[in-house]
Amino acid sequence: MKLLTAELLDKLPPFGTTERDKNAKAIVKFFNPCGAGTWWAFEFNHEERVFFGVAEIHEREMGYFSLDELKDYVGPAGLGIERDLYYEPQTMAEIMGWEEEEEEKSEDLKHDTTTSVPAWFSPNPN
Repeated sequence: MKLLTAELLDKLPPFGTTERDKNAKAIVKFFNPCGAGTWWAFEFNHEERVFFGVAEIHEREMGYFSLDELKDYVGPAGLGIERDLYYEPQTMAEIMGWEEEEEEKSEDLKHDTTTSVPAWFSPNPN
């Protein structure tokens, strides 16, 4: 399978354009069909053939990964990394789970039943 098509290459912006944008969308998703490993690509450096994106092997983290290393990988039964042909672009916030964290924090605040203590109150009178 061809990991990158000309159409996908045209859609991938250059380095530095989406790094700080939680609403930037990953254009392409790669995965290991025989085990751990999923990569979402947001940007591509054509000269170095390197992506900026999110990788999940043991945990999700942002960083850089190489197209050539993805292409060269050979796993069990001779299978390599594949491109998700049915992938629908997701935002960085969705992939990293930031939206869920914000929702959880908001829910926690709604259900917080602790009472605040006045600043002048001290449990230790001495």
